[in-house]
Amino acid sequence: MRTRIIRFFVLIVAFLLVACSERTFEKDETVAILNGNEIKVEDLLLYTSLEENAEEIILSHLKLKVVAEEAKSMGMTVTEEELDEAKQGIYPGSTPQERYEMLPSTEFYEQQAAILGLSTEEYYEIWEDKTQTISAYLGKYIYYKFGDINDSETEEEVKEWEDKANKHLNELFELYKKEGMLETNF
Repeated sequence: MRTRIIRFFVLIVAFLLVACSERTFEKDETVAILNGNEIKVEDLLLYTSLEENAEEIILSHLKLKVVAEEAKSMGMTVTEEELDEAKQGIYPGSTPQERYEMLPSTEFYEQQAAILGLSTEEYYEIWEDKTQTISAYLGKYIYYKFGDINDSETEEEVKEWEDKANKHLNELFELYKKEGMLETNF
C-alpha cells in the first residue's frame, strides 16, 4: 500500500521542488485566502522554490492545502508519532541533521534558507515537518476516498487510480473556489 502512495507523493513533492514564471512574487504578498486564512508567498517558500513556474507551483501547492483542509474538516488528524515515522522512513533512528547530511544535494535547502533568513538546518527541519504533514493528510484523504493504490494489480489500473484521484483533487479545488472557501490572488 505505502509504496505506491509514496510514489504518488514523491511525484507531487518533486513537482513542488521544480519550479518558472515570468511573474515574480514578493515574500509578503498574499496569494490566496483559504477558509479565512491568508497564504503568503513566504508560507509557500517554506515548501518550495518559486523561481520557475511560480504560478503553477502556487496552484499545485494550494491544491494540497485544500486537500489537507478537507481532511481536517472530515476529522482526520496527523499525530506526532505518524510524522516521526514518516520522517524516519528511509533512515530509522536518524535526526533531522543526519537526514539532511544524507541528501544527494542541499542546494535547494541552502537557497530557500537564505531567502527566508534561516539557517539551513532550521529550514530543513521546517521543510521536512511541513511537507510530511501535508503528505500525511493527502495520504489519509486519498486512501479514504479511493482506497489503497496497491489494490491495483496492473499498470493500467494504477494509471486509472491516479487519474481518478487527480480528477477528484482538481474538482475539490474548484469546489472550494466556487463556494468561496478559497480565493486566489494571482
